[in-house]
Amino acid sequence: MEKDFDAWNEIKKKTDQGNRAPIKPGEVYWCRIGLNIGVEQDGGTTGYIRPVLIIKKFSHEIALAAPLTTKGKSSNWYYPLPHFGDTSCAILNQARPLDTKRLLGHMGQISENELRKLIASYCKLISE
Repeated sequence: MEKDFDAWNEIKKKTDQGNRAPIKPGEVYWCRIGLNIGVEQDGGTTGYIRPVLIIKKFSHEIALAAPLTTKGKSSNWYYPLPHFGDTSCAILNQARPLDTKRLLGHMGQISENELRKLIASYCKLISE
């Protein structure tokens, strides 16, 4: 299936004009991830949106976030988040910096303890 980058580009232009969401680490937001290259995680089919978990806030403008999926696999780069459904997982190997203009609606938050465990898993993954 061929990707429609032109359609995403039109939405991206509007997203760039949007407001910034106030964020905290551990929060889950709907996010306009967009249409990406190859196996990079895309947003969903409607509006290129997918949930993300804020791992680290760098400023009010940018944060490190991991996309979420319900198609988790048994791997060290999928971190399970049972609070968001039986099969919800953060895709740690797809974590990336995101401008907070991409964030749309707040979905919830994980506990500080769960966030610490997730960060430890992420640090282990990138140090291997």
